[in-house]
Amino acid sequence: MKLPTLLQSASLGLDMIYILADEQGYIIEYNSDLAHGVIDIAVGQELFDVLPEFYGQEELLEEVRVGERKFLRFENMNRVTPSGELRYFRLTIVPAQGNLLILLLDMTELALHMQDLTQVRNELRLTERRLNITNQELQTLNNHLQNDVAMAWKIQQSLLLPPQPQKFGLDVVCYSTPARQVGGDFYTYHAFEIALTRACYAFAVGDVSGKGVSAALLMAACQSQLDASFSQFFTPTERMVYLDKAIETYTKSCRQNCAMVYVELEMISPLAGKDAQYLLHVVNAGCIPPYIKYRNGQVEQPEIGGFALGQGLGALVGYQLCSLELASEDMIILTSDGVVEAKNDRGHMLGFERLEDIIRRGPITSATDMLKYIKSQVQLFTEGEEQHDDITIVVVRM
Repeated sequence: MKLPTLLQSASLGLDMIYILADEQGYIIEYNSDLAHGVIDIAVGQELFDVLPEFYGQEELLEEVRVGERKFLRFENMNRVTPSGELRYFRLTIVPAQGNLLILLLDMTELALHMQDLTQVRNELRLTERRLNITNQELQTLNNHLQNDVAMAWKIQQSLLLPPQPQKFGLDVVCYSTPARQVGGDFYTYHAFEIALTRACYAFAVGDVSGKGVSAALLMAACQSQLDASFSQFFTPTERMVYLDKAIETYTKSCRQNCAMVYVELEMISPLAGKDAQYLLHVVNAGCIPPYIKYRNGQVEQPEIGGFALGQGLGALVGYQLCSLELASEDMIILTSDGVVEAKNDRGHMLGFERLEDIIRRGPITSATDMLKYIKSQVQLFTEGEEQHDDITIVVVRM
């Protein structure tokens, strides 16, 4: 039996070897142009000697030969050519008028490509497993870090004085919230022991440059230095010079600083209640000057500045002192720059003018009422935008 010329031509075009075996399993025809150099084959040779892969498949081959099975296929049969090249074939066996027609299609290029893909897939799976392990390790480290930061927040909060001092003689309320879990803002207050008929109080808001843990660490140092200084007798300007030098020890290596507004409120009349008179002394080291709201509704912000603490410049040139006379029901509002720099969704800052207008419209009934009003107006302005800086506010009502 000779294969049709068309099939012979197709096998050449497809680089496909064909073998025709009779019902006894002997080879009666093949395309020698393609077969030689790939497989050891000859007419009259037994098919199982040429293709030992067929051993054990005799029943299936017989089913194909008699037409009970349309075809039989073997994938990735390989042969080593005389030149040492490894070749891969797909074998398809179909019936051919009582004989078997075996078609060997060279799949070497595809097989090698699939091997490359398999290797890449295995490498990707290995990389994925490694990434999963790394991600788990990072998640564990992040959990530890979050626990440490949470502990740092608790410690930092414990360093701050209570928001409302008890038995202080003045209506005072304080508020501080970091942009992150920990921050660089702080507040403090202190009552000096002078004379029974002449009270004197100190208030301060500090704002350490930077955010996060580094700012929180420097904040703790700055606050502790300020609190420690209350045991010594200083004028307000002398206290700032002392702090500038003391804090410089902590800021030299990290190039940070601490802005601070510091005020001392001195009662200058022995009378309490609505007739009490006070003298306010203001020193500013690079922070927001205090807002003064008088009981008649007017708002004033003294123009006073100075170098931030920890740079040594304030100690070199000194600090200015501004003094104002106040009376009962007047208010002092200290803030960090996180208030005036609060932004809305359009990127606009609250600014000094808006803050002054908020304070002007705010209630003078109590320090707490004023603080609540300021916070609500800032939140209304920012419209729920993320807080970008630490915010600290101290309200004092005489």
